[in-house]
Order: sequence, then C-alpha cells, then structure tokens
Amino acid sequence: MTSTSDHLSLIARRLLEATSRSTGDDLFVAMAQAITEALGARWAFVGELISSTRVRTRAGWTEGAPIAPVEYDLEGTPCAQVLWQDACGYPSDVQEQFPDDHMLVEMGVQSYFGVPVFGSRGKAIGIIVALHDAPLYVDQYKDLLDLFALRVGAELERERIDRLLRQNERLESLGLLAGGVAHDFNNLLTAIMANVGLATSQLGRIPDAEIADLLTDVEHAAKTAAGLTRQLLAYSGKVRRRQDVVDFAALVGETVKMVRPLLPEKAHLRFDLPEGLPAVEGDMIQLRQVVMNLVRNAGDALVGREGVIRVQAAVASAFAAGYDAITYQAEDFAADRAHLALTVSDTGDGMDTGALAKMFVPFFTTKANGHGFGLAITAGILGRHRGAIAVRSAPGEGTTMTVYLPLAATGGGPPQDAAEASFAGTRVLIADDEPRVRDSLARALQQLGCEVVEAVDGEQALRALREVPRRIDCAVLNLFMPGLGGDEIALALHGDRDRVPIVLNSGLQPQAMDDYLRSGTVAAALSEPWTGADLRAALRAALPARSGG
Repeated sequence: MTSTSDHLSLIARRLLEATSRSTGDDLFVAMAQAITEALGARWAFVGELISSTRVRTRAGWTEGAPIAPVEYDLEGTPCAQVLWQDACGYPSDVQEQFPDDHMLVEMGVQSYFGVPVFGSRGKAIGIIVALHDAPLYVDQYKDLLDLFALRVGAELERERIDRLLRQNERLESLGLLAGGVAHDFNNLLTAIMANVGLATSQLGRIPDAEIADLLTDVEHAAKTAAGLTRQLLAYSGKVRRRQDVVDFAALVGETVKMVRPLLPEKAHLRFDLPEGLPAVEGDMIQLRQVVMNLVRNAGDALVGREGVIRVQAAVASAFAAGYDAITYQAEDFAADRAHLALTVSDTGDGMDTGALAKMFVPFFTTKANGHGFGLAITAGILGRHRGAIAVRSAPGEGTTMTVYLPLAATGGGPPQDAAEASFAGTRVLIADDEPRVRDSLARALQQLGCEVVEAVDGEQALRALREVPRRIDCAVLNLFMPGLGGDEIALALHGDRDRVPIVLNSGLQPQAMDDYLRSGTVAAALSEPWTGADLRAALRAALPARSGG
C-alpha cells in the first residue's frame, strides 16, 4: 500500500514534469489540474490579487476541463481568511461559516482549502484554492500546496518583472524618439528662423526675388516639419497616406537646398539630376522626408572631415542595378520593373557588416550624437510606397544608398492647380480658439477676396450661423474647440434646409473626418498645417458655384 509521503513525492515529481516547460496561463492551468488530481478535489483555482480586496483567477480546473477566468471580491469569502493567515481549511462546513459567499452556494461547495501565494517582498500576491462538493480532509497536503504556491509566486513575479522591463523599454524608446524628433525639429526651426531673419533684415536692400527665395526655403522647411509630425501620426494610426503625383527631381533639388545649411562645412555636394525624369506617385511630404534623411545621413558620415556627397537620379530597375544589394524592400516591390532610382553616396568611413545589419533598426546609430531614427523612418515610408533601398558600404570605402520608387501611372509631372478661384465678396465664418491660427486663416481668406467673420469658440460660431439676417456663405470650423467642436456644429446644422457649407479644419487629421465627408455633414476638410493652395482647394470643394473654373 502506498504511503501518504510516497504519494506526495509522486505528485511533486509529476508537478515538476508538468510545469518545468510551462509559463504564464499554461502553467497555471497545469497547476489547477494537478491540484484536483492530487487532492481529489472537484475544483481548483489559481488566483492573482488585482487589488487589496479583489482577486482574478488565472486558471481553474474541474472534471477534466479548464474553467474560464472570473473576478470576485474578497469580502465575506474564505479567500480573505487565507490571505490573512498562512492557510485556511474547512473540511465540511464552509457554507455555514461563510453564508454570504453566494458562489459557494451556487457551486454546492462543502469543503474548502486554500494557501496564499507570496511575492519576493513577502507580500501576498495570489491564492491557490481547492474545493469539493463533499467532505475533504487535506491538512496532510499543506506542504504540497505550499510547493505549488512557491511555483505560482515565482511565475507571477516573473510576469511582474517582464512588465516592468517592457515598460522601461517603452519609456527608454519614447525618450530616444522624443530626442530624435526634437533634434529634427530643432534643425528645421533653425533653417526657418535663419531664413526669416535674413528676409526681414534685408527688406528694401535686396531684390524681391531673393526675398522670395528665402521665404520659399522657409515654406519647404515648414512642410518638412509637418511631414515629421505626419510620420508620428502615421505610427499612431491617426492619419492615412496621401497620394500625389510628384516631380521627384524638383523635390530632390528643393530638399537638398533646404538641408544644405545643416551639413558639415567641408561636405561638397555634387548633383546629377537630368531633365525630363518621370514623376513618382506617393505622399510628397513623406518622400521629402526620405530625401532629407538620406542626405543628412551622408552628411553625418563626413563630420569633422572633408568629403563629397553625390546625389544622382535616373530611371532603372533594381535587377539591372544589382538586386543583391537590396537591404530593405516593400512586400509588393517589383524589382524587375523600371523605377525612379535616387542615389546618395558619401566618401565617409563606411560601415562594417554588423552596422549594415542593424542600420534600419529603430534607435540604432553609429554616431556619438545620433538618434537612429531617420533610416528606420525611411524604411517605413518605402514600405508604404512599394519601394526599396539598396545599400553598399564597407570600412574605408564610403556608403552608397539607392532608393527605388515606382513611376507614376500618368508619367507626367505634378498635377496643376485648377484655374484660380474667384472668392471676391464671399462671406466666410471662421471659428478657432487659437488666436494665431485664427489670424493666419483670416489673412489668407482676405487675400482671396473673402469677407471674414470670426468666432472664438463653437457656441459663438453656432449663434452666427443661425442668424438669418447675417448671411454666411461658408464656415471654416476647427474640429477641436472648447465646448462645441466643428463636427458637433456641423451635425447640429445638418437638418437645416439652407445650411451653410462647412469646411472642417483639424490638426490631427483623424480618419473620422472622412466619415463626415461621406455623410454630407461637412463639404470639405482642411488639414493643418495648410498652404494657400490647400485653402483654395477646400473653398472650391465647399463653393463649387463660385470656383470660376
């Protein structure tokens, strides 16, 4: 006849075998099953404390099958006694002892035994419970249950440490990301402020054409800064990719001109951008970001030394150019087709195979003051544009990066703006709680010949739109304002017979704006930061009868 000690040893060995390769919920289920078999109990539960007064079961087992997790309050249950004591057992009268525990009544439980699960700090973090619908005497199994509890406690602690590590990694990544974004924005703001300073200081001293060039550089820098924001929003899922037909050669020239002040003084730029290059299709701001990242990466390779950065563009296929050098490609990249190939090369130190393998990993960098964000963004953009990038580099031989982008279906240049709209005499209500945005919008509309009525919040805008004697032809409303937002105003006016067409303005560009456009509550959407052309396009959409062409 097998003794109790032999039986316990056998169960302990089976427990170790069953759980040695398990973690998480799989381990807890195996534990619950082993407890029912060891004690002859009908039910067994492994629970985790989610507060000082509440437990969530991580696993349960009964009659050969797992039990779905449940949560319950400790007050009035024998589990509360377990957590206050070292253990707690009721061989046959648990319902009488805890008449307010409705779960015991519903399950028909007669006997109960539980032990606490302790964490590394000696504090209870969980509980193990065995229940039966008949008398159950398990005092001799307490040591075995304590062994179960040690294993459960170790697993709960491992999960806690994993959560802390993941949280720490996320915080570290956010810090690196914030540093990288701040670095890029600082460079762009430097270019903006420097060019604005030059333009204002030279007013009346240099030709207007030179002032216009400086302001054009400011506009390009601002657009690139907007592109960086768009990237962050894209990663958060709050903006979708735009499709433009892009004159890529012109975009490259404009972007390199803007980035030039940020490159090392001894970096010499060389261009080979032939005329007549076909257009590509994609998000113009994101493609500008690709060019900026490649050129700045080449500049980083020449810090503290004299060297050459060569920028070239041509029509080529990745196969013809050497497909073996492809380092990253989109899933739908067609290597055998003709692409517009942009090549940026430098005469820096080059990279070894270890750096090449990690170059697109976020936050990896070989630069002392780098942030390792640019090439990771580049890869993400190419992935969304059916593109690829080929990299050739070796220590002492510099680095050459070639980006492949699909040609636009039309093969033509960028779409031309429609005939200049005529908005003279159009009365436009604008509502925005940010004074600087409201002032900029008012000036832009007045330049188009519009008469502007301003509102500082949604309530004021709604009152103005409902004043019948005061004619309003169109309203440009911010989506997010204190009180009533632009979407709520549009919805409130949707049933009006003579409702005013509404342009919804948003800096976050949520995809929900598309829902408003489809539903007809708004006539057009305007995304911040916008340009004069964006504003004209939104007004044309809202006031087609006044577009004049």
